[in-house]
Amino acid sequence: PDPNLAAEQQQAQASLVSGLQKQTQGDMASLMARYGTQLALAGGSSLDLNRELASPDSRLSVAIGVAEGTRTPDGARTAAYTRHTDPGNGGTNIGTFSYQHAAASPAQADVQQLQEFKSVQPQYENACRKAGLDPSNPLLAATFFDLYNQAPAAAINEGGLLDQLPALARKGITPENLAQARYQSFYDPEKKKFDTNLALPDLKADQQRRTDCLVQVVGGGETKSATPTAPPAGKIGFRSEGPEVAKLKQAL
Repeated sequence: PDPNLAAEQQQAQASLVSGLQKQTQGDMASLMARYGTQLALAGGSSLDLNRELASPDSRLSVAIGVAEGTRTPDGARTAAYTRHTDPGNGGTNIGTFSYQHAAASPAQADVQQLQEFKSVQPQYENACRKAGLDPSNPLLAATFFDLYNQAPAAAINEGGLLDQLPALARKGITPENLAQARYQSFYDPEKKKFDTNLALPDLKADQQRRTDCLVQVVGGGETKSATPTAPPAGKIGFRSEGPEVAKLKQAL
């Protein structure tokens, strides 16, 4: 690998995280000034995931788009929706989910990524119920699908977000706990290290930023337990093949 290219990619990623974090802080300040403490309840108490994963204009899709910079909290499309260059690998991102695979249009890219989300929906729902959590919790669902969009391995592989659901059930489904769980999801237990090309403070800041984006659309998340079917058990870097730093491992 070219060390100069790797350094440039890391610098670009750090710059992106910093810029998006500042933008999110401004958006959150505006929303808090307008809605105050009601912001925590802005999204309602549950999501119908079958409905949410059927449309790129659903609350769930828009929330992920806000995290990607392709949508605004009210659902409008930004300039980045049509096409933008990935700062990590120079690839072309299109659509709500910053899709990088073959697609005829941004709209088609959205359809294809929603199909990908549907393919892991049963795995997510089963893991939630096993941990005694309600998979329709808006912030929990948005967190899972947004992390899967950004870094699939961090969402579903060993040590990833699904493995942390039992601990989250004990701690509570709050923005703070979910942001920390997202960050921890990048730790690879086999390699015994964080699997990321970002400096750890930048990785943590980006996971907090994305969580803040989700809160703007779906609300702050209240812990809501389901009747468990079983007793509870317990494209950033190389765990990522998702859009924001899609396939950086190929570039490196």
